[in-house]
Amino acid sequence: MRELSVPPGTLGNMTHPVVIPPLATSHVALEASPSLDVPGLIRRVRRDADLSQRELAAAVSVDQSTVARWERGHSVPDVLLFARVLAVADLVLSVVDAAGQPPTPMTDAAPVDGQFRRFPAHLDLVEEPHPLTYEPRFTSPRRPRRDARRARLGRPADHPTLEDFLAERRRRREVRVTQARERALDRAHARAHREGWSSPGDWGGPPCSCPVACEEQPSCLPSCACSCEPTVGGWAGG
Repeated sequence: MRELSVPPGTLGNMTHPVVIPPLATSHVALEASPSLDVPGLIRRVRRDADLSQRELAAAVSVDQSTVARWERGHSVPDVLLFARVLAVADLVLSVVDAAGQPPTPMTDAAPVDGQFRRFPAHLDLVEEPHPLTYEPRFTSPRRPRRDARRARLGRPADHPTLEDFLAERRRRREVRVTQARERALDRAHARAHREGWSSPGDWGGPPCSCPVACEEQPSCLPSCACSCEPTVGGWAGG
């Protein structure tokens, strides 16, 4: 298969790109433009494949008069149909970036909202605690918050998948457990020093059993049985 590589948002041959108009229906029409010789490409397909207008029309399931209008420049096929026309002569359309590399489509594995709709592609998908229940929820911050977050962390290439969010929860939990045990050990050593006791050794304190919602808060939730994070006035568990 021969390939016609075009930049993102454009269609054409290797040297004549053309901007794709906005998507209005399920089919995107190729905008007539002097930078893309659609009639010439269709004639090239017929010559390379040795087909008459009628034979090409039959191959792509259109009328012969439709092919004639394409070649005269009176109309243009939509993108999917144009790709089928090119395929007749072993030509394919491809989308590449400025460096000539094919972009990666956005994932279908990202979480959806409560009505099973995808989150806006131009916004970033993050996990935040609900303001009332503190349960983690997926949300898309609007542009001001999104831009501030990107200024700190950079622009994500895609929406995270559910597995990405779960891995991040596990990572934050491991950090919390490690920090809680280090603090408990420091307190134990400090108390042993004050009281003249023998060193508590390698004791790491009780295991952390915080719910995930605690990970988004500066201290443990009131309902948390572990209470391993400091609260106002001192250590909640000490």
